[in-house]
Amino acid sequence: MGYSASFVDHGEKQKHVQEVLDRCWDILDALPASLLKLRLLTACYGEVFDAPLVEEGHTIIASWDSSSLTSDQQEAIAEFQNVTDNPYPWEYINE
Repeated sequence: MGYSASFVDHGEKQKHVQEVLDRCWDILDALPASLLKLRLLTACYGEVFDAPLVEEGHTIIASWDSSSLTSDQQEAIAEFQNVTDNPYPWEYINE
């Protein structure tokens, strides 16, 4: 997410983003369904827009008791929804 927020690119930015994504792919399957995993899925989806990441995120959210969500869970759900509902926030899309 830090690389996405940076406008500075000396030609290596995408390489660094890919290195981070490669590390994420190495651990995503090992992580249990959790707040941490939802946050990681959200960040990864924001880079690659891969539908299975969204499906897994929805599965995690559905496993939580909606009547007793923590503020961290509520924040993570809102961020997840924002990224999945609006995958291209900085681009104008012609329909």
